Amino acid sequence: MNTREAWNQAVYAACVSIEKVPSKGNLHFPWRSSPSDLNETLKRGPIPSEFWDVIRGEEPYPTGDGYTGGNDAIKEISKLANDKHTELLPENRTVT
Repeated sequence: MNTREAWNQAVYAACVSIEKVPSKGNLHFPWRSSPSDLNETLKRGPIPSEFWDVIRGEEPYPTGDGYTGGNDAIKEISKLANDKHTELLPENRTVT
């Protein structure tokens, strides 16, 4: 399994664990461009609200002007494979 798909699978497994798997919608991890973009995505998306604080805590958006936070390391993971989800991290590489 590649790194980006692992984040997607974690979201799906979390929904299964609380028996709230939506019948429709995108259960991919919500990588976004800013905190406000993330909040809007969470509000209109299928991810149950029980997980919003955890996802917000990961700050899955780049650092930027006009807001605090952001996690460039995990945001870069989201771009490794573009939309193909085929890129693997080398075994000796770590992300901090």
